[in-house]
Amino acid sequence: MKAWLLSVTATVLLFVLLEILLPDGSIKKYVQGILRLIVVVVLLLPIVNLATDKDFYNELFVDHDSNSTANETYPTTNMDIVNNVVLTQTEKKIQEKIKSEGYDCDVQIQLSDNRICNITILLKNYGIKTEEDNIYTTAMIKRTVQEILSFDEEKIIINVMA
Repeated sequence: MKAWLLSVTATVLLFVLLEILLPDGSIKKYVQGILRLIVVVVLLLPIVNLATDKDFYNELFVDHDSNSTANETYPTTNMDIVNNVVLTQTEKKIQEKIKSEGYDCDVQIQLSDNRICNITILLKNYGIKTEEDNIYTTAMIKRTVQEILSFDEEKIIINVMA
């Protein structure tokens, strides 16, 4: 608040000083118009800052229900939104492909610096199988993911939910 008051005062003083120094004529009214515009901008700056403040925005418009967590992050740029959509669609595509092979699963892709660092697949209702079946299933799932993403097979993590 103090800084804003100082900037308003300095702007008005500069406006008065320039008005005194300018000679009468057609240029004076153009310069006065520009200076008045600058004063209006300086006066409205706190309102603009308040409207663009992310914390202020989150307090007004983000639903803080009991199900949300304090560490939950929201996309801040168009690129973040696009990445989230592409990520969700890719997870669904992998999940549908594995389901078409007869396995119920959840897929989660983890990113680091906007790059896929690993893919976790949680098989549901898999049941107890022989070691040979487990090896075949794991290889088939990894091959399926590689067909979709061309991703390093060592970074594909498969967990079984009992």
